[in-house]
Amino acid sequence: MLKVSMLKVSMLKHHNKILILIWIIIFVPVAQPTGFSKTTTLAQQLLLSYQKIETISCEIQKTTTGASTVRMLSRIVYKRPNYINVENISPANRRIIVDGKKLYYYQKNAAKGFSKPIKELNETWMASVNNIPGTPVEHLLKMQDIPEKKIPGDKKFAIRGAYKTDTSFVVISCNKPYRVELIEFFKDSGMKKKFAEYKYSKFYEKDGLYSIPCLHEAFMIMPDGNKIVEKRYIHNLKVNTPINDHFFNAELFFKNVEFVNDFSKTYHY
Repeated sequence: MLKVSMLKVSMLKHHNKILILIWIIIFVPVAQPTGFSKTTTLAQQLLLSYQKIETISCEIQKTTTGASTVRMLSRIVYKRPNYINVENISPANRRIIVDGKKLYYYQKNAAKGFSKPIKELNETWMASVNNIPGTPVEHLLKMQDIPEKKIPGDKKFAIRGAYKTDTSFVVISCNKPYRVELIEFFKDSGMKKKFAEYKYSKFYEKDGLYSIPCLHEAFMIMPDGNKIVEKRYIHNLKVNTPINDHFFNAELFFKNVEFVNDFSKTYHY
């Protein structure tokens, strides 16, 4: 049983490393290139639309396929600002709670949990804190301060904006200024070599104020040439309904758990 448990821990660690690598490859600190507009960008307009969301509760079913297939089911409760309760039911039972000031993370059967004040979290953890579940906000936040290059619409998308980072040329496409339908990542502005794509559909919308895609389809080409494909379904979505504060009380969910401020020590018994 111990060997099986250690194998599961090893597989989950590997899966987490892949997710972190994807985040690092796509999003890195950027210089501001010349020749780009400094007016309000499409990314900024889209982010403004999501500010109208005060609360969200939903279930997210995610399938990631690469060398192997990993299926994840999560229950999520979100309240602005910085209140989150994420319960991952499979492949591992783990929970993240952010109570407005501090983040708590614990995976069932781990030696310890991880916890830190929000102001001390690194950029990777902050991406989770600042994200709005079920939305493309995690991507848009990385482009909000980058000057935008306007590119013409086409038959599929009337509105498009491009952003030059140190490692990629990112294109956002939509038909309405509050609905993200496609985010593409290219090697350069020639837009010939695409290495990642996020496609959004089956939208939940409210009076033209905001749009939440209930189906996310994505792929990414890793540095070793392998392709990772991801599909997310958003179920039982509720927006701007009252949320009980007990969801963000860590003491109610983490009984007899010792927390450390170094994530690497959570597996040390």
